[in-house]
Amino acid sequence: MKWILPLAILTGFVFVIALSAKGPNPDARPTAEDVAGRTMSPFCPGLTVDECPSSQSADLRNRIAVEIDRGATNEQIDKWLVENYGTAVLGRPKSNIVWMVPAAVTTIAMIALGLGIRKWSGP
Repeated sequence: MKWILPLAILTGFVFVIALSAKGPNPDARPTAEDVAGRTMSPFCPGLTVDECPSSQSADLRNRIAVEIDRGATNEQIDKWLVENYGTAVLGRPKSNIVWMVPAAVTTIAMIALGLGIRKWSGP
């Protein structure tokens, strides 16, 4: 029974982390490097705009920098990217359920581990 409180606290942390992992602050003004590092390249599958060596990706990095120089926020830049390249460019799931599944699996695993330790350690 001593492990229930620590387990509950750890589970709470897992859920908070899972729920907060939605992306950048929509109202913040990012740097071009921030946006290029979190935006999936439409030209190099599986790579970010920052990692993609193509000339099209270099052009996109420059266009992102222009938008930021104009004072665009994360939300405005994301909207512009989606309008021009589709939702896949954001590289994040559309539903919060995707964030909750790992948290739920982790919680179940922690409970099973706690019960196993209790059983193996005796009364």
